[in-house]
Amino acid sequence: MGIDLDRDSILALYNSRIVNYAWGTADNGNGDTRCEAETQGSTHYIRGKNFVSMTNETFGWPVNATVDWVDGVSHDNVGMMESVEGINKLFVY
Repeated sequence: MGIDLDRDSILALYNSRIVNYAWGTADNGNGDTRCEAETQGSTHYIRGKNFVSMTNETFGWPVNATVDWVDGVSHDNVGMMESVEGINKLFVY
């Protein structure tokens, strides 16, 4: 049994799931500098901002999705998980 992968089916599947995004506001390192990544933004933080903006403008933000901008955290998994936002998403939400 296959899944229909047309645009409407993909959007319906995505919109049916609970999705939580988090970006550190200090995640300003270059990270991936290949053309594909640079097209999306020069840093992880900018790429996150662009993703949220594009999603809002193209589809509208999904009801079941959240975004947290974790103040002062860079590309650091411990910092993200130990933040108030990380703890709330992992253990409270």
